Amino acid sequence: MSRPEAPPIERTAEAEVEEASSWAPVDLEPVLAGEFKVEPPSLMLRTDGEGLIYPGRLHALSSEPEGGKGWLTLNTAAEVLAAGDRVLMLDFEVEAGEAVERLRALGVADDAIRDRFLYARPDEALGDRGWRALERVIEHPLALVILDGVTEAMSLDGLSPLDNAEVAKWLQLPRRLVQQTGAAAVLVDHVTKDKEARGRYPFGAQHKLAGVDVAYSLKVIEPFGRGKAGVVEIKVQKDRPGHVRRIADGEHVAIVRLHSEDEDAVRVEIEPPEERGEFRPTTLMERISEALEMEAALSKNEVRRTVAGKTAAKDLALRLLVAEGFVKAERDGQAIRHTNVRLYRAVDDLLGEIEGPDA
Repeated sequence: MSRPEAPPIERTAEAEVEEASSWAPVDLEPVLAGEFKVEPPSLMLRTDGEGLIYPGRLHALSSEPEGGKGWLTLNTAAEVLAAGDRVLMLDFEVEAGEAVERLRALGVADDAIRDRFLYARPDEALGDRGWRALERVIEHPLALVILDGVTEAMSLDGLSPLDNAEVAKWLQLPRRLVQQTGAAAVLVDHVTKDKEARGRYPFGAQHKLAGVDVAYSLKVIEPFGRGKAGVVEIKVQKDRPGHVRRIADGEHVAIVRLHSEDEDAVRVEIEPPEERGEFRPTTLMERISEALEMEAALSKNEVRRTVAGKTAAKDLALRLLVAEGFVKAERDGQAIRHTNVRLYRAVDDLLGEIEGPDA
């Protein structure tokens, strides 16, 4: 037996008074009329023009130390400044000099930094005085807010990054900045070095992942330094609006190449992920190549004994090294000996940078 359809909600003057509370139902007419839509990401642009950062959304960016997250976020700030928009950076880790020096290295002119880059280095709890200072800043439009050092920021307010309730309380700060300015916010955070304990979220409570709209993790393929190129892979761990998943290859969404031809200039290129195709055990390929470099010549069975990993993956890695000219296989009596032709490095083969069965 079907229930009768509920009558439309009648709004009375008394109900309208109640709507002053956030607990009251909101008017859905603007949404039904199509006035609300999720804006696609338009910042942190890849070389194909696709973006990774959404306007008006809260993002988490995490990596181990020296994982490239500082350069990546300031490169996004450089995008915003070049477009004539304003950036607010709340830095809980380093000093103004480092931020300015990096922006200059990325090609940002001093006038743009002076006029449109707002920088604060808080060393006290937020409190009423802190909010008054921030409110003077956010009276004007912002396109990007960077909060660098989430764990350090929480500690200033006496909050624990290990406590979900306290993480949720602290996230009210960036969420309020987003709501009042419409800016994209990027929270820069660390991950624990223990990969097994890390899971999908940064160091601390899981609400760090639950409380944001989008979350990315960075994996260093080749460490970056001045005068030395670096390579970092970006993985998407969460994408509530859904546009980033469309341009991702599984969880792999971008390869970041950091170029430093000299100590005064840095170039950051964010490329789409490579087509991955079938599984390539690149880590094992590198281990075998290094073993052959030390031992000169090894049979297949000796490779199996010398190199750690699953046998099937090691055999595949050895076959690929031979097929691609990195290793030469020659018969030596009843055995086949393998020798290096040239040293293989996984960083040169980002096509197969998947650590799966060979881990």
